[in-house]
Amino acid sequence: MHKVATQIDQKEFGAYYTSTRVADLLVGWAVRNRGDRVLDPSCGEGVFLEAAAARVTALEGEPSSQVHGIEIDRRVFRRTLAPLLRKFFIPEENVSVSDFFDVRASEHAPFQAVVGNPPFIRYQTFKGPSRQKALLLVRALGVALPELASSWAAFLLHATEFLGAGGRLAMVVPAEFTHAGYARPVVQYFARRFTTIQLASFCNRLFPELNEDTFLLLAEGYGGECKELRVKRFQGINDLESVLEPRRRFGTRVGLAKLHETNGRLRNHLLPRDLKALYDFLAADSRDCRLGEIAQVGIGT
Repeated sequence: MHKVATQIDQKEFGAYYTSTRVADLLVGWAVRNRGDRVLDPSCGEGVFLEAAAARVTALEGEPSSQVHGIEIDRRVFRRTLAPLLRKFFIPEENVSVSDFFDVRASEHAPFQAVVGNPPFIRYQTFKGPSRQKALLLVRALGVALPELASSWAAFLLHATEFLGAGGRLAMVVPAEFTHAGYARPVVQYFARRFTTIQLASFCNRLFPELNEDTFLLLAEGYGGECKELRVKRFQGINDLESVLEPRRRFGTRVGLAKLHETNGRLRNHLLPRDLKALYDFLAADSRDCRLGEIAQVGIGT
């Protein structure tokens, strides 16, 4: 698809557009029934909207009433999204041109699927009114995010509010989801809100042009009691596709007690089994100490 955003636009809005294949895969997993309503809360160039329209059509549904989106950049809406909507006979009013943090779930009927790639704006530029709105929204959900949190954390939490009972969320998430301190309350919140959570990481980066690892988050059964959380590292998207098409569970199961012990941190659960066993052995040895006990640890160069 033609890219309309400049490099400056991408940095300002945290927009890094997803490949058609990844969008098709996530939408195919999340949209399952003829009447499913779908929301992409950060449309960008519309790759998820296009995948959703095609999927709903294949299920003999009505994209004109079931496919919805939100996009902050009016220029992107006019240049790319509006023609795409006309192609699938979707009314323009199905896409709200707005800051996602200004949109309330109460303004929409519940969705069965929320899909997309949240904006990745680091805390240095995620500031001012938008940050304050986001922090207030998540505080209302019982989650306190620190000032150093990047935008995607609040975005994911707010996105869950648009789901109906039993709904599914399929999103691209940054690697910070598994290790950043501010991500831990996000993981814990998801574990309290979805019956099943699966997280896929990849040896081959989904966004080769970025110096950033990204994962795919698949959560289903919104509003139920969490029964399992699974994580798995795949070589590439082909390996995940072979698992998702028949909707099989994948990966190593992480018990909720173990998740609580690690304070919502998932990174060590992605280690190979032998390496994780060694890590657990060393971590339990009283002769060893963590680096954080003797030094201050920061991320970055």
